[in-house]
Amino acid sequence: MIAKPYTTTGKIMGITAIILAGGESRRMGKDKRTLTLGNRSFLRAVYDTMETFTQDIIISYSSPLQKGEKLNAINVYDEIKGAGPLAGLISSLKAAKNETVAFAPVDAPAISPELYIYMINALESFDAVIPKKGNYIEPLIAVYKREEFLNACEKTLYAGYKHVRKAVERLEKVRYVDVEEFRQFDRNLLCFENVNTPQDYSRLKNILG
Repeated sequence: MIAKPYTTTGKIMGITAIILAGGESRRMGKDKRTLTLGNRSFLRAVYDTMETFTQDIIISYSSPLQKGEKLNAINVYDEIKGAGPLAGLISSLKAAKNETVAFAPVDAPAISPELYIYMINALESFDAVIPKKGNYIEPLIAVYKREEFLNACEKTLYAGYKHVRKAVERLEKVRYVDVEEFRQFDRNLLCFENVNTPQDYSRLKNILG
């Protein structure tokens, strides 16, 4: 793998991080952005992780009514209504100024910078690097080439689909990485612990103490 160059501030050059914070949180019953681990909200925890390797951060919301705490990031809102998760992907990809983008969902507060640095360096000539466990993929904890993924998302939506996996299937060159690869810096794979329900939230808090 070819390592990406760093800036003088220790950030990786040419990367835009996109935090997906526009979900409706129906199963949780309250906005997941405001849930806390320790003294930080989920949104802050994910932001802090992404900010360790890039200064270019976008937070994707479904509407201005969702805007959360003030962070040094660009807030982007869904341009297309009723398009499911693809709406947030398309709007944020259009706003990204770099050709490499790293996505992170706000309901995965235990993600680590090492996870993303590994995937960024693995991208090389691929359109995407996506963690995979068996037949299950993590397309929202992944790294993409901006233009290729934007085209795939738009074509998927115009074809009448709203699922991110359908957009991934349109990419020509995808590098899937078995989640076991990430145990080298996340022994319990907590980076893939998505918090969707109160039970998920309680379990993660118990694990992290």
